[in-house]
Amino acid sequence: MIACFDMDGARQEVRKIGAVKRGARDPFACGAPALISPHAPQPALFPPGRSSDEIVELFARKTRHREEEIARIIERGRSRGAPVERFVACISYDTELAPWTTNRRQLLELGIAVPSESAFPDEPSEIHRALWTVIYGLARLGIYLTGTNHLNDTALLYKLCLTVLNDEVRDVPPSADVSEFIDLGQGAAGGASGEGLEEPAPDDSASEAKAPPDGLFGPFDFGSEVDEPDGGEFRVDGGPCASRDQLLPRPLGRGGPPM
Repeated sequence: MIACFDMDGARQEVRKIGAVKRGARDPFACGAPALISPHAPQPALFPPGRSSDEIVELFARKTRHREEEIARIIERGRSRGAPVERFVACISYDTELAPWTTNRRQLLELGIAVPSESAFPDEPSEIHRALWTVIYGLARLGIYLTGTNHLNDTALLYKLCLTVLNDEVRDVPPSADVSEFIDLGQGAAGGASGEGLEEPAPDDSASEAKAPPDGLFGPFDFGSEVDEPDGGEFRVDGGPCASRDQLLPRPLGRGGPPM
């Protein structure tokens, strides 16, 4: 089953990729479309601090600015007799012109406070809640984690909060044009979103895990019909979590999630 954000408050169950009903609203209005494993913690239990209306307005403002700048790039190329395809204009804006920010600041805009070192949670339940709140917050932004199985929950949350989420990145709103991956695999050079994807993969399976899917569909509707597991699958402390990557959100695409 695929669970997605429903921006109108109604539940929607999708039984195969591509069977998502498109409404009148932008499917990215409240967050990037994603695949949610039925065995993952229920996203509804880890909400952002901002309301859906506030998040829609935030993304709408950023999207309007992005579209205006992309249109300027295309028009400038046309006026110079050198037409620019939209895809190229999108890359130009997203990599060169979009304002700088950090994933920490982007999460804060959603009402998600990333723990600081001085306020790092101690209790396993608090670590679990903080980690999955960050994971689902990043998914709303179209940013996905990979290569996390060698880290227990405490180590993963610490790495995210104290290093990865503080790296400067371009402030690009969720869109069908791009999905970003943060590779936390052992030996990966990544830190900022997607940087680890540029490094040579140690083996073929790791290379396949890093390849982004080839298309996106929406909307993002986290239904409440997904049953919460009994907790045995989630390693909060102790050794690595061997199956966590299978539970992480992935972009909803024709090729399925990278595993």
